[in-house]
Amino acid sequence: SRVGRQWRRRPGTPRSAVCTPAKTTHAKAMFGIGCSSNAAPPQPVAVLIELQGDQSLSRRKLLDLPSAEPSLDAFVHAAERRFGRGIEPTPEWQGQTLCTDADFHRVLRAGAAAGTGASFVFKGRSPAPAQAPPAPTAPVAPVVPIVVASAPVEAIPPMPTTRSMTITVNGTVHTIKDPSPGKLLVDFLRDDLRHKGTKIGCGEGGCGACTVGVVGLSGEGDDVMVPINSCLRLLCACDGLEITTVEGFGNEKDGFSDVQQAIADHNASQCGFCTPGWVVNMSTLLEENSMPSAEEVEQRFDGNLCRCTGYRPILEAFKGMAVDARDNEMKIECRLDLNQCGDIEDIGGQTNKPVGKCQGKAKARAAQKVKAASGCCKTSDGSAEHKHEEGSGEGCCKSSASKPAAPLHFTNRETGDEYFRPYNLRQLRAALQDANRTGKRTQVVSANTGMGVSKYYIPGKIGQPAEGDLCTVDISGVAELRTNGSDTYGVTLGSALPINEVIDLLEAEAEGGD
Repeated sequence: SRVGRQWRRRPGTPRSAVCTPAKTTHAKAMFGIGCSSNAAPPQPVAVLIELQGDQSLSRRKLLDLPSAEPSLDAFVHAAERRFGRGIEPTPEWQGQTLCTDADFHRVLRAGAAAGTGASFVFKGRSPAPAQAPPAPTAPVAPVVPIVVASAPVEAIPPMPTTRSMTITVNGTVHTIKDPSPGKLLVDFLRDDLRHKGTKIGCGEGGCGACTVGVVGLSGEGDDVMVPINSCLRLLCACDGLEITTVEGFGNEKDGFSDVQQAIADHNASQCGFCTPGWVVNMSTLLEENSMPSAEEVEQRFDGNLCRCTGYRPILEAFKGMAVDARDNEMKIECRLDLNQCGDIEDIGGQTNKPVGKCQGKAKARAAQKVKAASGCCKTSDGSAEHKHEEGSGEGCCKSSASKPAAPLHFTNRETGDEYFRPYNLRQLRAALQDANRTGKRTQVVSANTGMGVSKYYIPGKIGQPAEGDLCTVDISGVAELRTNGSDTYGVTLGSALPINEVIDLLEAEAEGGD
């Protein structure tokens, strides 16, 4: 490696000539890991920090030291910016509390000399108790109307909110009071419910190890199970959903499913870390479409990675469950003497079935929506008209998402994070006003899958999920933003519709069009 070449001592070269600070690479100097010479070890340029009691996915963080020999106060301030929240000014190292600059520098030198670097643990600072507002000494000024698009709109008073949510996991209903706005679904499943089959891989929705099946994303009456990445789903955004983990599809006690048995029969699992994600994704495909083609099976798994099997035994197992597996079965010739083998895409053969068309429950649901939307909310001249009363309407004007009595609002008093989930435009306006009153940074999200990779684009962002004095307003349940319809002028799609529903609706519209 490059580092190895930098540190390889040439014949006849004194060891001291190699182990000078000028020859030390950045990788070796980062944590103060230097040479075994008598020279003073280099000062580390970065250390590891973590919050006491934090069990989240990104609990340990790498912190670049602000200077060559920073003071303890400067180090604490840099750690606060890295955590995105207040911390106590006395970090701990191996159980020892550091209170002075001398203690801090001693630990840095000790870590550099031992070649192990240094890791510090901080305690989070509890937020100051809210102060009671002073009694008014003068009449309160009237509320100034909010102006939107040059039209005055009355300010909406704060709305009553719900502080609890329900989620069903493998058939068991769980009621959670005031969940943390920063808690991920995968952490709830693994840490709280002990469903360890759901794995944490990349934390960015790219490997598929955290995949679970979900029913209810489109609201009440939606019985189509779809796969989602639980590492990119906030627990707060799962209110009313039915979650099925790999244990819910089959297990040793209740018996294994056909998909799990196919994995075993075809030796399609080696280390097994990614296997639960493959099983869940294939199981949800069969829930959506009980008779998929071999090509549909192959296209299903763009979001699942495996570093052991080379994918061939996995596809052999799953394509054997395709409707055209027997009719198009092909024998793949492997010539080991020539180091050649047939293409992996040839497993299961080809099919005349159109690829990418929605099938089964998904197709039926999309076709029903298109049929219900035809002719609704139109004027006498045939043009589309969407001026209906809030919360009413049929067909294209009726959202598939149900609306509870009150919107959701959850708060983490330790981090200052808040989560709002409105269910119509009036509630959305109230949520934005409430978030603005807090003086905190506000982000409006829908699926919010971008939080897994946003750390690469936002300087100083710690990772996912966001931490520290942040108001998240989730618009995925706003009824008016989940509408859909079509007329002679085209197709109308709500801005909060999931992309899979958009694809199904467009395909159903294309099949039913002239």
